[in-house]
Amino acid sequence: MMKEINIYNKYCTCMQNHGLGAYAIVAFCSGYKSVNKTNSTILNLFIAIPMIMNETIRLVIRGKNDSEGIKQIDTLISNKIYDKKTFIGAFYNLISAYKNYTMTSLIFGLRTGMLNLSNTGEISTVVTFNSKKYNHHIYLSAYKLGVLFGQDKDALVKLLQATGVSL
Repeated sequence: MMKEINIYNKYCTCMQNHGLGAYAIVAFCSGYKSVNKTNSTILNLFIAIPMIMNETIRLVIRGKNDSEGIKQIDTLISNKIYDKKTFIGAFYNLISAYKNYTMTSLIFGLRTGMLNLSNTGEISTVVTFNSKKYNHHIYLSAYKLGVLFGQDKDALVKLLQATGVSL
């Protein structure tokens, strides 16, 4: 417990910090596992982190006034936040812009012991996400997005297709 508090206080205080990204991954993985009972994969992070770090998308995920927000990935997609020609621009550009941040946040989480990566690409966390203690909007959005991903096994494919990202 002491290690968790020290890591949070030292590294998770500002937007440009990889500690914040690592703890957002912890929150995402906790949300995912809370409904799916399995671990998320590393691939989900490259979609989730850009969504979590974008204020417009966070508002849609959690609702405009931090209320319950959306209930399904399909609802998130249908909110037109991914319209490539308008609102926030091409989402695949956002994914590309955040790939280094996502990777360094993941590495930071692995090196500090907050996260584990299996040889099959599953991400697990040894830190329990505490929404009452760390109720920052980024972490709460990350947890909620993890829940949405966990509820829909096709969430990643749906999001990729909706945003124009081709595999």
